[in-house]
Amino acid sequence: MKKNLLILLLGICYCNIDLYDIKWMGIKVAECSAEVSDTLINENFFIKLDYKVKSNLFMKFLFNVTNHYTTIIDPTNYNIIFYSKNTTQPNLSNQILKTDYIDQKVAYPGTNYIINKNEKNIFSLLYLLSAKKISDYDNIILDREGKKYKCQINIKNEEYILNISEKAKGKTGFYENTDIFSWALFLPNTDKKLKINKNKIEYCKFKKGLISFTANRVK
Repeated sequence: MKKNLLILLLGICYCNIDLYDIKWMGIKVAECSAEVSDTLINENFFIKLDYKVKSNLFMKFLFNVTNHYTTIIDPTNYNIIFYSKNTTQPNLSNQILKTDYIDQKVAYPGTNYIINKNEKNIFSLLYLLSAKKISDYDNIILDREGKKYKCQINIKNEEYILNISEKAKGKTGFYENTDIFSWALFLPNTDKKLKINKNKIEYCKFKKGLISFTANRVK
């Protein structure tokens, strides 16, 4: 009976993986996989978001990056219940092995930094936008490892334009120096755009002056 139940659970578990090429100034420098899956915790299903970024063969000799981010959200209210991170790049390594979930808040270990109820991070935001689960585009609070940002979203020519700004300037969050991709995503005075087609993020574009990053879905 238990074996049959396990097979049944595996059969109804959802998993989807999208692959992206990341380009800097038009040159491919890294690859990203974005996996959305069901995960079972204490006999309840939750949504697990796994993002992995690694340098391609060309960039490994110049700036080798290996990043893994995991976010787990509650499918009933889309609140974050877990976050972990393991990133390495030249002269910098960030590790958040796990967070604690207490009173509907996610606590970063050994600190006073928390993710409050109804706050998103960039990974849960991307998922909710692609799944069309966000109705209020003007009052989004984003958490970046304890540092808080305000996010407003405008839609123009089928592109979602993200306007992200610090809630409290000068505060650093869990890490004073974060990895290059987290840094670029929250860089001020930067054009941030993405396009969604059939619940898939087709591309993300980030531009500051003459410098640009793009992530295009390839599979």
